[in-house]
Amino acid sequence: TMTTITAKGDVLGADDGAGVALLMHMMSHGIPAYYLFTQGEERGGIGAKFAAKNYGKVLVEMDRAIAFDRRGIDSVITHQGWGRCCSDDFADALSDALNVDLRLMYLPDNTGVYTDTAEFTDIIPECTNISVGYQSEHSDKENLDIFHYDALAERVINIDWDSLPTKRDPSAYESKWADDWSRLS
Repeated sequence: TMTTITAKGDVLGADDGAGVALLMHMMSHGIPAYYLFTQGEERGGIGAKFAAKNYGKVLVEMDRAIAFDRRGIDSVITHQGWGRCCSDDFADALSDALNVDLRLMYLPDNTGVYTDTAEFTDIIPECTNISVGYQSEHSDKENLDIFHYDALAERVINIDWDSLPTKRDPSAYESKWADDWSRLS
């Protein structure tokens, strides 16, 4: 059976479309959260930068910011760019909550580059990005693993999101290489 979908000769749009669809799915199932849809993530996080600058007093009340915008099938991003965006405790707990479905195999991943939640790391304690199953984004080879996406969609509506730990201090910057530097000194 075929487990991936593609757009023949064109970009599929799973990056960021799969994440948007997943949030709409959660909303339709009444999952309590604040849902933020922004513009211009692929152009440097234009909307997220605007939200952080103009609505920081609201965002500071949040414990977590979770993007569903990561390639692959197994990442709970702990670092974006040069620094930490969520605690290991949070990443482990979220991975465990997702992996209750044995079709999923999430692990903390410190190789994140950038998504909108990076704009909130000095405001919100736990910011991450979750793999939604696409590969080869921004190309005519882009595909979405629909088997993975369906399992993820089923799981995200059954997680007790408020039970996830909040450990990271957003005012304390931690370099991606903090552990490496401490071992060298």
